[in-house]
This record gives sequence, C-alpha cells and structure tokens, in this order.
Amino acid sequence: WLKFDVDSVDLTDEETIAARKLADAKRKLESEHGPIPEDAKIQQISQMINVDELSKDIDEAEREMYDLLRNSYLTIYNSVVWLGYFYVFFVSLLRVAIEGRGAMATNYAVMSWLLKSCQQTVFLELIHSATGITKNPLSASIMQILGRAVVLFLVVDMEPALQTTFCCYALVVAWSAIEVVRYPTT
Repeated sequence: WLKFDVDSVDLTDEETIAARKLADAKRKLESEHGPIPEDAKIQQISQMINVDELSKDIDEAEREMYDLLRNSYLTIYNSVVWLGYFYVFFVSLLRVAIEGRGAMATNYAVMSWLLKSCQQTVFLELIHSATGITKNPLSASIMQILGRAVVLFLVVDMEPALQTTFCCYALVVAWSAIEVVRYPTT
C-alpha cells in the first residue's frame, strides 16, 4: 500500500553539494572566459614561475630598497652635521685670522647656537645605534654623545666666564675639527 520511490528523493551529502557547486562555477567560468587549464598545465606554469625564487627575489629587492633608503638618509644626515661642524671650524679659525686673538673671547657667543644645534642633532646617533641603522655600539655612542653634551650644556653654557677663555675656544675648534674629519667617513 505504501511504496517509497528511492530514485525520486535527493539524498546528497555536503561534499556532493559542494562538488556540484564547483562544477557549476567551472562551467560558468568556461562559458565566460574559455577553457580553464588542466591541473598539469597549472603545475607547469607554477614551475616556470618558481615561487621560491620569486620570494627570494622579492626579499632581495626589499633589502636593496631598505639599504638605498638607509644610505640616502645617512648621507643627508652626515652631510648636514658635517656642514654645521665645518662652518664652526672654518669661521672660528677665520675670525681669529682676521680679527686677532680678541675673536677667541667672543667665539663661543658667535658659534654657540650652531655648535649646540649640531650637538643636539648628534643625539640622533643614539637612535641610529639602537635601531641598527648604523653598526656603532650603543654604549660607545651614549658615552661619547652624553659626555660632550654634559660638557657643552652643563659646564660651558652654564658658566659665562668660561665661554670667553682660550680653553673654550680650543674646545670648540678641536671638537669641530674632529667632527669635520669623522663625518665624511661614517
């Protein structure tokens, strides 16, 4: 009395449904764009591209770009600091050559703004060392930069009587001469 027609009932699982959807999508793509390459052709194309080599090439290009940017930045940074110290060195010597020994007493007053600016700019070297932009040891950079900063900002700048002495003039000329020689090579 009750017959069950097995063929008329659609009893499919999720995998079968997914396979049908994939086949439908493939037919739609082929109708819109032409035949899709077979798996062997896809493997052949991927071997031609060689994904590992492509990845290495991309990594190498990124490294080259980083090096180019780093070197460009350091060249600009070093040039700016070098120009500042060169100006301090050259003008300090030129003023004494033109005006005589009296220029030594006023040298710090004339050059202090640029000398302080250069010294403040040099604080960037701590960031360069800490981030690996340069290979200088951070501890050596800290000692050199903070040592000069203490002498310049806490000793010379705070004591007006010291600023007019020959020692202060010699200090300014010596520091700037050292930096003029050092910056083009770093």
